[in-house]
Amino acid sequence: MVKGDPDANLLAGEVMILGSLAYKSLKKRKLGLVRSDISRQIFEIIAIVLILALTVFQTNFKLQVYTRPVTYFIIPLWATVAYVILFLKKPRGMLFSKMRASNQDTANNKSNNMT
Repeated sequence: MVKGDPDANLLAGEVMILGSLAYKSLKKRKLGLVRSDISRQIFEIIAIVLILALTVFQTNFKLQVYTRPVTYFIIPLWATVAYVILFLKKPRGMLFSKMRASNQDTANNKSNNMT
């Protein structure tokens, strides 16, 4: 026999998927692996708003949080806080690109010196 509420399990899955997609997109933008397009930023905002809307606009939200705190409170909070923390971090994409450029310059200088 399966325990739990199928609707709650579905909600938890949707929240985790949306949160992970938004987080991964932001992380790639911060590291400079992809361009920071407006469409990517809009997707991230929509994903976070959907997480909050799917959770908060449930019928009997307070009762749901009381009876199923992991599904209706902890998972959405975790996804949102992780995104916000990454959003507030200083971008490191420029640092990595400068490191790659200096490594390439060093390699070019060594190959030029050998010839």
